[in-house]
Amino acid sequence: MFPAALLSLEPAGGNTFVPRYLRSRDEVWVRRATSEMTDLTGMPRAHVDDAWACRVEPALRSFGAPRIAILGVKHVLDRACTWRVEARVDPRRIRDALFPIAARGGERAEILACASAALGVSPLDVDTGLFADRAGARVRAAASPEPTPSEVMLSYNLALVQGVLLRAERIRLDVSESVRPVVRYAKLRGLLASFDAVEEGWTRMHASGPLSLFRNTLKYGHALAGFFPTLTATPRYRLDALCRLEGRGVVVRIATGDPIPRTHALPREHDSAVERALARDLRRLSTTWSLERETTVLRAGTKLFFPDFALVRGQTRVLVEVVGYYTKEYLAQKKLALKGVGADRIIVCLDDALDCGDEGFADATVLRFRRRIDAARLLAVADSMGS
Repeated sequence: MFPAALLSLEPAGGNTFVPRYLRSRDEVWVRRATSEMTDLTGMPRAHVDDAWACRVEPALRSFGAPRIAILGVKHVLDRACTWRVEARVDPRRIRDALFPIAARGGERAEILACASAALGVSPLDVDTGLFADRAGARVRAAASPEPTPSEVMLSYNLALVQGVLLRAERIRLDVSESVRPVVRYAKLRGLLASFDAVEEGWTRMHASGPLSLFRNTLKYGHALAGFFPTLTATPRYRLDALCRLEGRGVVVRIATGDPIPRTHALPREHDSAVERALARDLRRLSTTWSLERETTVLRAGTKLFFPDFALVRGQTRVLVEVVGYYTKEYLAQKKLALKGVGADRIIVCLDDALDCGDEGFADATVLRFRRRIDAARLLAVADSMGS
């Protein structure tokens, strides 16, 4: 995903923008960029960067390529390859051996000779390997396989969208099909999201963006960016992200038909690690409660609520919701939504490590945990509700 300096947008009317994607018209210069980068295989990174700035970029500009897009393509190509350390001996070992010798003084050749004797390599190996692990000295290894120009463009477009989402204050997503898998994956990623039924056939998700949070901002931003690729597997979606770019708020629109790779799929896995651990712990306990995956969508007006699962004993059902990232405001809104759907028997589980607000949240109706839910405590709360 791109840093802010590489985000390129174009106006779509009013305060709305769309990502400036790479398209088929850009393939000629992207092919040249890919070829040039392949030719630099085996070169130190400092040499690669210098060659790119002095020779490759001017050549690409002659094709009419925008500089910001050129830098974005280089970013993609850099991440597609491996930058390896080329040294006969670990550079840290070389420094550990050489620096104490150098501290005693002497000629450079003498110092290198002493270090080489201690390490069992030549003085040249000591000299070239001394700082071989520094970023500029790492050598470009070929990607396996090298990406094609089409793959580079699709990777660029996805990184552009994910870079936008990292700078969102909030998003609004509409999906018309595959709603349950999308909801499950949003919950699996821990997004601060709410759901509404809107026009016929569409479900709307409102979600906080990382720029609206006080804590866990970057971690949450990566969760949101990681959620997006699965949308490309849905038949129809439309997403508006309210972002803050260059000091002003703009709406960035992304929708079905945008040139984004459709190589991702909605995952079959819909339980988080916390939920899987809880299910195992519940099975180990001797209890009259059974665990069921909750498939019923609770609804009040347009508001939709998707419980994670239910604890069932006879005719008693206690719903369980494992919240991902959260803020005090988000939890207050969730409580109102639950009242609206008449969910009197529900346990909300909160992971203290995922608090994104500026203050804690204290409420007797929630079960707090850190990393792992205490199954015995959960059953005790269910017992109190089921009595």
